[in-house]
Amino acid sequence: MTQAAEFGAPVQGPKAPAAVTNQIDQSLKSLMTGHLGSSRPAYLEEFGMWTRQVNGTTAEIYVYAGGQDVLVATIDANGHDIEFAGVSAQLASVSADVATKAPASHSHSFTSLTGRPTTISGYGITDGVRTNADQTISSHKTFADGKRVRIGSGNDLDIYHSNGYSLLEVRTGTFEIRGNVAGGDLNFTATRADGTRTMLIHCANGQYVDLRYQGSVKFRTESWGGTCYGEINISSDAKLKKDIAPIEGSLDTVLGMNGVYYVRKDDPTEKRLVGFVANEVEEVLPEVVREDAEGLKTVSYPSVTAVLVEAIKELEGRVRELEGLEPRGQKKSALSRFFSKLGLKDSN
Repeated sequence: MTQAAEFGAPVQGPKAPAAVTNQIDQSLKSLMTGHLGSSRPAYLEEFGMWTRQVNGTTAEIYVYAGGQDVLVATIDANGHDIEFAGVSAQLASVSADVATKAPASHSHSFTSLTGRPTTISGYGITDGVRTNADQTISSHKTFADGKRVRIGSGNDLDIYHSNGYSLLEVRTGTFEIRGNVAGGDLNFTATRADGTRTMLIHCANGQYVDLRYQGSVKFRTESWGGTCYGEINISSDAKLKKDIAPIEGSLDTVLGMNGVYYVRKDDPTEKRLVGFVANEVEEVLPEVVREDAEGLKTVSYPSVTAVLVEAIKELEGRVRELEGLEPRGQKKSALSRFFSKLGLKDSN
């Protein structure tokens, strides 16, 4: 539809009634459609607004001011997007005022950030900010309890505080923390209100990882394994156990185990080690062998100690018997001691 040259009835005539009606109809249509056309209508006065149709899906809104057409906004019907001309400069100039007057809660969704600022600075926006571009938050922002900073197109990660807990909630995928500073370390610290560090996980630039307590290293992992700096205690209270029974046949069990030298296939240093083969141990002492999630067998070396203790006691009893000594904890009679001196056994 094109706009009429001017509004109103013809001032020159005579004209046929049909021509008069058509001119008035065109004038009314132009008025109702916001002066839609390919160029500014001649009748438009100062500060009048008109619309230019760019193509089938895009239109531009102009204001006639100062003898020229000033672009106000561009409308994209396909993307349902309205882009206001000069909005970036205007936002930058009023940012401080918005920060002091912004409401407690605000929500806005950007479908496109082309030509718009990508820094949220001093706007006082505290809730419901959504954006499809990288953002830099250069000033303090406050979020109410339970209100979340949600990251990812699939709501993948939430950061929030609720019921006394500060939470980092991974909703999809794998959680990974990376230190991308060249030559830098990565620390995870638990610190008291007085500034005292209680627990610290220290990642030393890919060389090793320390678990520290009050500044002292307690455990360190390296490429070849781990080192404990201090004691390792395993809970063993009787209150935690049931079906307690003595270990029998311990000497035969130990004799069925083989200590070996070996080199781990995943150790680049190829250091020679000593220990057991879990698959062999399982055949004689399955109680100390477990299988992990990948189907690899492991040995509880501390648990083997109990079998070794009982084997030593059993072996000591046999030695005492061969030497003619009374079993430990028992006393022989005077006659038995006499026969032992003679190298004879007491038939009693």
